[in-house]
Amino acid sequence: MNNVNLSSIRAKVLNSKKMQMQADIIVQKKVEKAKENFLQNLDNHPISQELKGKSEAKNISNTLGGKGNLFTFIGFEKGSDPVDQLKSIILSQFGFERNKSTKKIEYKISHPTLEKVREKTPMPWENGRSWVEGIEKGISGLSYYLFKKSKKSRSGSGLQAEKEINAVTFNRVKFLSELVENFKKDIKR
Repeated sequence: MNNVNLSSIRAKVLNSKKMQMQADIIVQKKVEKAKENFLQNLDNHPISQELKGKSEAKNISNTLGGKGNLFTFIGFEKGSDPVDQLKSIILSQFGFERNKSTKKIEYKISHPTLEKVREKTPMPWENGRSWVEGIEKGISGLSYYLFKKSKKSRSGSGLQAEKEINAVTFNRVKFLSELVENFKKDIKR
């Protein structure tokens, strides 16, 4: 009677270029689909919708207690598009790499993280702070924020008062971290 060496068969299958190429194709399709969902979720997120509305937007994210909007509170330049800038930053952060193990086929999948995005999304008025991080962890100064059209405003409608004018605090919202969590769930499906 002949014995079958399953370990040898497994090693040959796993080391097969054809098998590896097929696995790469499957993983690539999965990553591309999850990336498409990530970008669609980014576009549809209330934070993105509010920022896309620029200085005319309503505070649909409720980060500011319904007063003004994020575009003017953060102080983006009139005509800028922070969501498109964020998209261009994160697009290059998706990918995958096959582990070189001969025992199994594994992949390391890369995606955007707050750490990778932080330094590329500075507050328009304060170096060292990220507006993306601020959305999630909080942005100070809301009690000095006045939503009013003005030629002195960087964004066209937001001003900083010299004294506190209200007692509202910034409501933190999961933004990038929520998108990343959904991406990871999509990959595991």
